[in-house]
Amino acid sequence: MTTEVFHNPQIRKVFVVSGGRTATTLFGHRLTDAFPGIYSIHEPDRIDAARSGAHGTASALAGQGLWRMGFLKGLGCAGTRNLSLKRARAAIDRQAALDWLVADRRHLGEIDCDVYVEANYQLFGVVPDLVTLPNSHVVLLLRDPSTWIQSWLKKKWYSQDDWLTRLDALGMKRITPRNVGKPDDRWQSFSRTEKLAWVWGYLADGFVGQQAANPERISLYRFEDVTAPGSETKGLKSQFLAVFLGHEPEQDELNLYDKMIGHRDNATTGRNQDVILPDWFTTQYGDLLAQFNYG
Repeated sequence: MTTEVFHNPQIRKVFVVSGGRTATTLFGHRLTDAFPGIYSIHEPDRIDAARSGAHGTASALAGQGLWRMGFLKGLGCAGTRNLSLKRARAAIDRQAALDWLVADRRHLGEIDCDVYVEANYQLFGVVPDLVTLPNSHVVLLLRDPSTWIQSWLKKKWYSQDDWLTRLDALGMKRITPRNVGKPDDRWQSFSRTEKLAWVWGYLADGFVGQQAANPERISLYRFEDVTAPGSETKGLKSQFLAVFLGHEPEQDELNLYDKMIGHRDNATTGRNQDVILPDWFTTQYGDLLAQFNYG
């Protein structure tokens, strides 16, 4: 059972967490194909009919049940996004968070692997909890805020067409200052770009602090470095891949990795919108932007 995977110290558990738009779909879908012994999955509590097909969708529904996938998720009592939002504002404790995490993954059933990899940007609120699991590691990915915001602007986040933003109640919520327990009176007057900038800053601050507090179990990488083709960032890609493999990768494994990241799953389409970062953002996060060379 999935419970055994999470609590078995013999199985390495790696969680890839970010603000989204950072190849989490690719890591969740393709690491399994590239490296034997790795079981990788992307957002396991989300039904993806296009990816899993009718059989996979039926299995997910049968395993979790319409009660958990539908009713409880709608109430905010199931689902990883709801879990992270509640944990971020300290509405539940660590043990309750871990129990919730496992319950949302029971439909995965028996998993035979050496390494379990979950790529899921919705785990942002439970990073310190994940590393309390035996033999676990969290990889955090940070992307340049200008291109990150640009990518999300092609989606519906925080627009009038985003039903989670419009409802903002029970289990239909996005990251907002109120929803993560950090009220900010400016939020209602923010443009979409400013809202996304606020979210980037909130996540980046948290990621940097979490990594500094537990560098042995939490790694932080720039998205641009670990997805760059060629040899310029070979050293960083080697370190990154070693987290999943549990050893320094051989050249043939690095070649497989480079081939894998040549794919782009869930890439955004459409015209890029120009992004001008607000003055308050560059002032507030100037040191952090400089630290990661996001000029």
